[in-house]
Amino acid sequence: MRRWLGLAIAIVLAFQVIAVGCQDSGLNGRTDDVESTGNVDSAQEVSVSSQQPATSSQQPPAENEEPEDEASNVQNAQADPGLNIPIITGLLPSQTGYEWRYFGFAEYAHTMTLDSIQHDQNRVIYNITGEEADMSDGESDKDFSLTITYIVEPTRLIQQKQEQVMMDSNFDEIELIRTPLAAGTSWTQQVTDEVGNQVILECQIENATVDTDGKKVYTILYDDQNSDYYERRKIKEDIGVIFFEKLYIDAEQSFPISYSIAD
Repeated sequence: MRRWLGLAIAIVLAFQVIAVGCQDSGLNGRTDDVESTGNVDSAQEVSVSSQQPATSSQQPPAENEEPEDEASNVQNAQADPGLNIPIITGLLPSQTGYEWRYFGFAEYAHTMTLDSIQHDQNRVIYNITGEEADMSDGESDKDFSLTITYIVEPTRLIQQKQEQVMMDSNFDEIELIRTPLAAGTSWTQQVTDEVGNQVILECQIENATVDTDGKKVYTILYDDQNSDYYERRKIKEDIGVIFFEKLYIDAEQSFPISYSIAD
């Protein structure tokens, strides 16, 4: 009997040892699973971090800065002023053979023809010949022929003339207009009158309007700093001068005289 009781106690103790061992094994397994899960989460964090875009060290341009392409265009225009010439040539006829007819004060009249257009480096030259009407009915011994040269440079239009009786400027060379072609543009120029005196003119585009045909018309004033003398012109796109006025001054009186292009 004692033998059977001892055997039963041994069997119970054996089952307890086995149970404890299984519990330890299950606990260890769960710990490994937790560690494995932690490693996976860590790997996912690394993966997500590696997918974040790199931050650029370049700062976006400020709002008031010009885009690179536009800035390049401005620099190119400054480097090659010849790019501005079409702005001025747009004020003159584009085809040779063009004719101007003008009429004015005291039955004055003259005609001009565009003989040639020469394209030089950064310049365009318009060669013009013409003739004034002989208001003396043949009694004058003056030469009524005239020669006009318009010189277009990147920022300005220059007039040169050779004549004896033309009702025009007191100066054989004068800058007619300057860019920008807009009301308020002003400049100063030194010119030489018919007897060799140096004259300083204050010049300004007084206004810029659009004619009924859609062409722009610019009115320019040329004011002598040291006298009452002045000149005023209207210059129209594709035509040139359409109106001229100056203050006629002699020993006894002064008054404005003018001519306009024929309609």
